[in-house]
Amino acid sequence: MTIYKKHIHEVMADTLPKDEEIHIKDCIIDCLCLGFSTFHSKIVIEGCIINEMVLISAWFEQGFVFMNNIVRNHVQYEMGGHNMQPVRIENNIFLSIFVFFDCYFMSSLIIKNNLFLDNCTLWNKTNSFSEYEVTGNTGKMDVKRID
Repeated sequence: MTIYKKHIHEVMADTLPKDEEIHIKDCIIDCLCLGFSTFHSKIVIEGCIINEMVLISAWFEQGFVFMNNIVRNHVQYEMGGHNMQPVRIENNIFLSIFVFFDCYFMSSLIIKNNLFLDNCTLWNKTNSFSEYEVTGNTGKMDVKRID
């Protein structure tokens, strides 16, 4: 499934195919709500402007690529991960805090070259990683907030 150059009010997890690769590119998205779902195929989101992003209990078994996006509001990635393939968050701008809380990454977590204007909680000691690459990011990665 590919969505390209659209203005989308809501991308809701329960309306997306779980066994088909999803690629959303160059869109304006009011709410990217991928929470409370297990995706069995890769999800790619790139070049989008996103107002609200929900990742609570989002499991990306075949990986998640989130690149070259702007996220305007707070992101809560809680009880997530559970990935058999890499989760890649790269070259994004987050205008509000990005909270990682109680995530378990079974494969690689790659967080590179992002701008966290209100910081991030990746190193808050509630997350587990099998392997990770965290480089070139701007903003504190060890903030204690959980919002």
